[in-house]
Amino acid sequence: MVANFESTKLTDVYESIFATCGDKLARIAETVTTSPGPTLIHCAGGKDRTGVAVAVLLSAVGVRRAEIVKDFLITTRLVTLIHDRLVAAEHPRKRELVRQRLRTSDPWLLDTPTVAIEVFLDRLESHDGGAAGWLMRWGLDAEGISALRTRLVAEPPL
Repeated sequence: MVANFESTKLTDVYESIFATCGDKLARIAETVTTSPGPTLIHCAGGKDRTGVAVAVLLSAVGVRRAEIVKDFLITTRLVTLIHDRLVAAEHPRKRELVRQRLRTSDPWLLDTPTVAIEVFLDRLESHDGGAAGWLMRWGLDAEGISALRTRLVAEPPL
């Protein structure tokens, strides 16, 4: 999933995801419904593309907005660990440069402001049918929404 990361406002980045990545998010939902086991959704930091994808999935199956926002904000507590992981992934000669860039980068780069996910959820909720309707607009059918709900909400077998 590619989004516009040129903006210095995270709300603009999330708006770009909403406007241009619906087909990819519908494919993610389909993958979750058809995978034989657990599904891992990730990106470099685990907050923007991953956070939005998870928010869409949770919203589509009826998880309360407050719980989605709470889940999204968990990343705020992990920013230091994300920094450490990004630095460790670099070649040893480049690590100090990466540390410096992270210290001086735009604050939104590794921040998780509530307003960003709230604006995204507003867009989803304003769509006819909410997140489920939005995913259906992008290719997931009603059976896929039902399968997603079963997969994410149903009690696991004992």
